[in-house]
Formats: sequence, structure tokens, C-alpha cells
Amino acid sequence: VVPIAWHAADAVEFLKQAPSHSFDGFTISNILDGATNAYADQLHAAMGWVAAPGASVVVRSFAEPSTPQAA
Repeated sequence: VVPIAWHAADAVEFLKQAPSHSFDGFTISNILDGATNAYADQLHAAMGWVAAPGASVVVRSFAEPSTPQAA
């Protein structure tokens, strides 16, 4: 059993402080619903930096899907 560590922080700032390739997965729930495009770009870049090879990403949103694949 792996313990879960909980952090209350801005997602981009938190990820910028993490070592590269240190996350096996992400669950992003409603973070991008009210975010600017600039913030979304920063979050995607930060996730790319800390994602381990083969990391999974789950994105949840109240927004309508933008493509058939997103649906």
C-alpha cells in the first residue's frame, strides 16, 4: 500500500517544484473550466515536465467536449 500525500496548492506552482518524471498519473477535475488559455498551457507544460514515461492523465470537466474523441 502506497500512502497518499495531500497538498493544498496551485497546481502549476506545485508541479514546478516537483522533480522531473516523478508522477505516474494525474487526475485533473474541473481545474480548466475557469482557467485562462495561458494557465492551461502552463499546466500542460508542468505536467509534461513531471510526468514519468507512460503516465496517465484523466481530465474531468463541466464543459462540452470539443472533439468526438474527447466525448
